[in-house]
Amino acid sequence: MFFVTEKGGRKSQQTLCQQIVETIAKHVGVHMTPHQFRHFVASVYLDANPEDHQTAQAILHHSSAKTTLIYAGSASRRASRAYGKILFEQREQLELARRAKPAGSKNAIKPSRGREAP
Repeated sequence: MFFVTEKGGRKSQQTLCQQIVETIAKHVGVHMTPHQFRHFVASVYLDANPEDHQTAQAILHHSSAKTTLIYAGSASRRASRAYGKILFEQREQLELARRAKPAGSKNAIKPSRGREAP
């Protein structure tokens, strides 16, 4: 399980965060923290539903709608789109590299870390 240790206890926040970073890197091919991921998700949601700031506010757990509106602003939207483009380009490169590797190859493909959001 993702949230419980092998002995049935709660995982620490540090352990869980590290596992999220590793899982995103493994499946998407880029380094992304849980904080970056939740903002990326909210930005993607706002792209599809530009008027629904309340849902984005709930996704981000912001107590103030003003805080959420920052992420709906044009500069943040452009930054999110640019970051999303990088994510998908790196994922595509990783998939192409995986397909090009012969089965059983010992040379592991290491994804690039990409740019981290400030």
